[in-house]
Amino acid sequence: MIIHEFFMKHLGFSETQAKEIYFKIKNHKFTSNSGILRLNEDTLLQKIEFYKNELDFSIEQILSDFRLLSYDTVSFDEEEYENFIKNKDLESDIKSPTSIRAKVKYFREELGFENKHFKTTMSIFSNDIENIRRKVKYYKEKIGFEPVHFRQIPCILNYDTETINKKLEFFKKELGFTGKQLRDYPNLFSLDCDSDKPNSLKNKVKFYTEEIGLKLSQIKTFPCLLSFDTTSDESVPTSIRAKMKFFKDTLGYTNKQFQITPNIFYLDCINEDENPSSIKSKIKFYREVMGFENKHFQLDPSVFAYDTISDESSPTSVRAKIKFYEEEVGIGVDIIRENPILLHFDIVNENGTSVKFKLKNLREIGITDEDIRENPRILSTPALDIKDKYALWCSIFPDKRFMKLRTWFMTRVEKIYARYVYLAEDLQKTDIRPNQLDFSEKNFVSRFKMSSDTLMKKYPLDETILADFYEKYNSLGIQPPIVQDKGEAFGK
Repeated sequence: MIIHEFFMKHLGFSETQAKEIYFKIKNHKFTSNSGILRLNEDTLLQKIEFYKNELDFSIEQILSDFRLLSYDTVSFDEEEYENFIKNKDLESDIKSPTSIRAKVKYFREELGFENKHFKTTMSIFSNDIENIRRKVKYYKEKIGFEPVHFRQIPCILNYDTETINKKLEFFKKELGFTGKQLRDYPNLFSLDCDSDKPNSLKNKVKFYTEEIGLKLSQIKTFPCLLSFDTTSDESVPTSIRAKMKFFKDTLGYTNKQFQITPNIFYLDCINEDENPSSIKSKIKFYREVMGFENKHFQLDPSVFAYDTISDESSPTSVRAKIKFYEEEVGIGVDIIRENPILLHFDIVNENGTSVKFKLKNLREIGITDEDIRENPRILSTPALDIKDKYALWCSIFPDKRFMKLRTWFMTRVEKIYARYVYLAEDLQKTDIRPNQLDFSEKNFVSRFKMSSDTLMKKYPLDETILADFYEKYNSLGIQPPIVQDKGEAFGK
């Protein structure tokens, strides 16, 4: 019979600690644990040594779940286990091994578990192997889980199929999550999606949509938002409310900024600016190096996603981008500060989306570095797409007055053409202005009572028509001339 002295003698506990552990086991809600105290000392020691040596558990971890001491840690019928593994029929009457050793072997061989995975959810040992196999099969067939997903969140093996079905129904029907999203974020299954408790998923979704104004589509894009603390007040520094207060007090943010970049809640708002990866350090960088004021942080909250730690030798760092723009185009920090979108762009590669490739194409069609400095957002347009747009605009407006439009390069070339033909031929307008072709859809419909989609179907822009515009462009003597490369039209 085990008494409290056992814990003093073998585990080094004080008398007070030993008595506390003894009475906890004696009065524990799991009635099977009462049998623990009826074991002899050698048997209980053997169980403790098994968890320490085989699974690298600490004494504190072992005693955090008394059920561990009630399990069989000695038996291991190798033949029975092998027979079970060979027989995949879950409806068979084969009795699966119940010992911890057999379960450990199953988890390691079937799911690739290491000791660290057992530590995160020790309660999985309460399941027998056949039950676990059934759940593993269910997850694989229903969601496409692989062993890696079970290693990421072992606790999902504790849920019964009814609970799993409820969670799946909530994620798919209520939030519209796909199987891929559930595979990418398996920890979502550990969250409460059934009750109306303050920390349930229902209330988290309600918080984000009603208190901040996020759309469900944004929550789908950033599923990790659902794992954050939305119940605690501002006194808890890791809570969403505390982060909201930080951004509002420090940068003057409103819900609009959170709606623009919801993943801003992923950032560390606790550590001071001595920690280079903290948000406070990034704010300090932008203020001191680039002269940011609150209005600039409000303009584009996503600037916090960029690397402000590394120096110019790291091509993806903010410092490297500042240097590149200054040396290549004469764009200084004052221009970047007003156009933080420039920090989004790739300055490294030579592909069609990189700034280097875009600059080359822009210069080839006659757009100067001065034009780019006056309207840096032109660098957001795909390099192959800009030629078609420029040729079309120049053919319609040879005096290049369209260049004064801040967004001329953003409107689809098919839409520009369809609107132009409609105004010129159907409405017989002779005083067409560039902004009429660049109107927002709402303004265009309001002004001309015709949708752009309808016009694009009526006046489709094919390669033959586009080639005519290239020919007209080249005949204008605009230097340098644009060549319509084969297969290049429409960005092909």
